[in-house]
Amino acid sequence: MGAPAEGHDTLRRLQEELVPEADPDPRTAIASPTQHGDPVAS
Repeated sequence: MGAPAEGHDTLRRLQEELVPEADPDPRTAIASPTQHGDPVAS
């Protein structure tokens, strides 16, 4: 029972790590508005 639970935890942790890493990342925040051409970036 512990084997499958651990596997799911690992996948969830990997996904959660990828999401927050790209969100709060200063490089992503600056690149996001620049790529979208938001007026705020300009």
